[in-house]
Amino acid sequence: MIYNYSYLPIRSVSYGQNSRFRLNDFIKESGASSAIVVTSSSVSKTRFYKSILKNITVKHSEYSEITQHAPIEKINEVTDLIKKTKAGVIISVGGGSVIDSAKAAKYFSKRKNLVHIAIPTTLSAAEFSHIAGYTENHTKMGIRDRNITPQYVILDPTGPEETPEWLWRSSGVRALDHAVETLISDGIGEIGTTFAIMAIKKLFNNLTRQNEQNFMECQLAAWYSYFDVYDAQMGLSHRIGKVIGAKYGIPHGITSCITLPTVMRYYAKKRWRELSLISMELRGTGKESPETAMLSADMIEYFIENLGFSQKLADFGVTVEEIPSIMSDLKETSSEVRELIRSLM
Repeated sequence: MIYNYSYLPIRSVSYGQNSRFRLNDFIKESGASSAIVVTSSSVSKTRFYKSILKNITVKHSEYSEITQHAPIEKINEVTDLIKKTKAGVIISVGGGSVIDSAKAAKYFSKRKNLVHIAIPTTLSAAEFSHIAGYTENHTKMGIRDRNITPQYVILDPTGPEETPEWLWRSSGVRALDHAVETLISDGIGEIGTTFAIMAIKKLFNNLTRQNEQNFMECQLAAWYSYFDVYDAQMGLSHRIGKVIGAKYGIPHGITSCITLPTVMRYYAKKRWRELSLISMELRGTGKESPETAMLSADMIEYFIENLGFSQKLADFGVTVEEIPSIMSDLKETSSEVRELIRSLM
């Protein structure tokens, strides 16, 4: 079998304590004389964000109105700001919605030479992908374009110190979801598999702890979970998550908490070899089998519950009457998927 690994146009990833102070080096390297800083209202109030803003040495504008699920209205405002200021750099500081909004705004502005520097404060890993998700009329839309991949990424473990614990942990489950879906994707070779397993192990060992070293390990895990994002296919957990997130206002990470264990059991019938690796690596024993794959799903479910997440769709006001609408948005007709969604209620 022939495998393929596709590099995305990321020029540099700087990680470690105080790596945020590399920002001006990257701005200088880009040749830009002005910048736009994009964030959310909550992140804009943090010490971490203020320290970044304070140290930017070029003329810059701010936009701090990005909200959950990246509404198109907010992206349009950032796009207008890009056109108005003619800035050479866009700097995104925040979670996946902030980073995706910056990527989408670059796309809609048609500024292919606009340099994007991403500084994440969650574990969504949006900074490592060529995909930008946004919401329009309560429907999740998406862009896939190599050119919107951020050219520079800064992983500073100081940032997560002010991220709410529930958000940090649930975004970690999102990273776990990325890793699992990489494992079960068609045509993924040793590179993707190795990094996905490394991501899962780092998350299991560090996500429940709250110190700088654990934050850094989790940030690396998020990176590893998306290391082969260009070649991996979007699985059912992410597909359902995108629909229910946009439709019912459920946070990204929480959608993965709801869907991942159940979807793993769904895939265990056909992808048991790949899913067995999770249990085998975490326990240091076992063999590839459908039973071991189911044990992997059980371990993931227990891990998520231990993080404090045990929600069902019903907790967000979603009833069984919504199943046909969810199925329609998924473009699914199979009775097996319908029953899977019913079990998420």
